[in-house]
Amino acid sequence: MTINGKTYENKPITLDSLLEIERLGSTWNDLTNRPFTFLVAYTAYCMGEDTETAKREIEKFVYQGGDLSDLVNGLTVIVAKSPFAR
Repeated sequence: MTINGKTYENKPITLDSLLEIERLGSTWNDLTNRPFTFLVAYTAYCMGEDTETAKREIEKFVYQGGDLSDLVNGLTVIVAKSPFAR
């Protein structure tokens, strides 16, 4: 994923990543029930940052003309590849 000129790896969804995403304040269930919460936590995880930083970067990205669907589509591809989504 590229946010504000910086490229981050869309990391795979594994047990370790889900535990880290939970530590960042989201859960696997949020993917369906609170997708933006999951997107922010997943983005923070990929960036190696906290959720406040991820929110600021996502917001800046959108205000500067970035397309939020680019981030969502990247996450969708990663989720589809995850055995945890089956």
